[in-house]
Amino acid sequence: MKGTISVDIVYREFFTSEILRWGKANFRSFPWREPGTSGYQILVSEVLLRKTRAESIVPVYERLLALYPGFSELAGANQSTLENLLKPLGLFRIRSRALKSIAEEVVTRHGGQLPQDEIALAALPHCGRYIANAILCFHFGEDRAIVDSNVHRLLCRHFGFDPVVEIHKADHMWEFMKSLLPPGKGREFNYAVLDFCSLICTARNPKCHMSPINTLCQFCQQRTFNV
Repeated sequence: MKGTISVDIVYREFFTSEILRWGKANFRSFPWREPGTSGYQILVSEVLLRKTRAESIVPVYERLLALYPGFSELAGANQSTLENLLKPLGLFRIRSRALKSIAEEVVTRHGGQLPQDEIALAALPHCGRYIANAILCFHFGEDRAIVDSNVHRLLCRHFGFDPVVEIHKADHMWEFMKSLLPPGKGREFNYAVLDFCSLICTARNPKCHMSPINTLCQFCQQRTFNV
């Protein structure tokens, strides 16, 4: 199923309401989700979360913030020290270069403050569409859609999207996710979707029998499970 997706509004409202309800009961608590978390802290978490389970990054995230509490400190970080700090997560050279170059750009071009603009955020080194929208949603409180590999998997399974290689260019998926956002609850909904993908709609052995939306999920209906 390619291009614009046409889904009955009742179907979309069911998906949104059930995911929100599930999310409220199964919300995962992480330090970057705490009230008052800064844009800097959210950006750091997003870089660390790439290809890494959220639970795994917490100790590294906390040590990094203690050593580099803001963009200016991170911009001046010693590269070797930063790499050693990130080694437990793997991809430490890539992550360290990304964090330091982002910090340098924010300090030199934006006065040490993250811009509240998708184009400017996406233009930061190693950021792009996902991190830009994540910051606008989780820090600035805007109702913004986010589509990463996990959300992509959910959309393909549940609604029958054809898988794509370049998720950041799949405008139809981003537009569809935006249509699912409940007004004023973008942050809550996106966290619920991310938690659902991590705990229920997993890459391997998804727990379809525990899904509150399995009756309408195309993938679940093709599997044999006991409800």
